[in-house]
Amino acid sequence: KSPAGIRDAAIIGLAWATGMRRAELASLSIMDIVPTGENEYDVIIHGKGDKTRKVFIYDGAAHLISDWIMIRGQELGPLFYAIASGGRIQIGHGIGSESLAQMLAKRIEQSGISPLTWHDFRRTFAGNLLDSGVDLVTVQKLLGHSSPTTTSNYDRRGDMTRRKACRVLNVPYI
Repeated sequence: KSPAGIRDAAIIGLAWATGMRRAELASLSIMDIVPTGENEYDVIIHGKGDKTRKVFIYDGAAHLISDWIMIRGQELGPLFYAIASGGRIQIGHGIGSESLAQMLAKRIEQSGISPLTWHDFRRTFAGNLLDSGVDLVTVQKLLGHSSPTTTSNYDRRGDMTRRKACRVLNVPYI
């Protein structure tokens, strides 16, 4: 319920729903979050190598971002502001990559879950899309990878998925 809690939930929700890198999260501007409908946003990501890509958020992630923007305000600047002790939002002062690492460690400790990294959100995003049947090229574009080979390293699907794929083939037998 605190400003830091609302901000942190929005950051974690955005990481899970987009597969963004930690530095990409830290560099987001309010202008990179584009409302496209009720409870829908396009997110413009400025990634590695000065490449820009677009991802889309809905449902819980969009609600979390809306909650944060309600208390953050619409002024231009970083999407995620630093928050001082006492819950005072530091307007104009963005949250850095190292602060994100510290925030995640704090939230992990509070929740009692197994340790994880920001990159685990990225791997989970890719794996969940692949598990849902999204093709590798689409996942590659959403992650901002130049090569599908890099994206294939995120593929955690096992024998059951490959077995199911082979079942679509039919060799006639008379």
